[in-house]
Amino acid sequence: MSTSIKALLMWLVIGSTVAVQAEDRESAKGWYNYLKGEWNSEIDDGSEIVKSTVVWRNAAKGNASIGRAQQGDTVGIEIGGWQPDTKTAQVNGYNSKGDFWQLEYKKISANGGEGPIRGSYEGEAYTGNFVGKVIDKNHWEWTIMGKNSQGQEFSLNCKLTRKGE
Repeated sequence: MSTSIKALLMWLVIGSTVAVQAEDRESAKGWYNYLKGEWNSEIDDGSEIVKSTVVWRNAAKGNASIGRAQQGDTVGIEIGGWQPDTKTAQVNGYNSKGDFWQLEYKKISANGGEGPIRGSYEGEAYTGNFVGKVIDKNHWEWTIMGKNSQGQEFSLNCKLTRKGE
């Protein structure tokens, strides 16, 4: 194979890799743009519906998102951003009750995403799989299917509605 053909192939491979990374990053930006705004949230833990409000805004020129939640006296914050080396979006969140969550979107698009999640809810540690999906312009939902620290299975479901709807 000639040197010029090898060089051309190398540039084609590098160019396609850069294009894929840019497309993935744009998918994450599409998700962050969708989330932007104020939402009503209803989490169903199987025994009660927990209502809160969440406001997301874009940061770092659209490469990250910051969310703030309020549920009664409990406040929470999360920050998520695109990680080009792993082609994932990472989300870390914390609330005033001491709960936390770490989500790694293995798949992400403007229509939602999914990936492993771990954290604590009401002081109980858990691991699981997070799936979020857009229903329409003003509605989306997420589900966590997982296990608590005793190995018991659980599910959390949340429905979100853009405020003003």
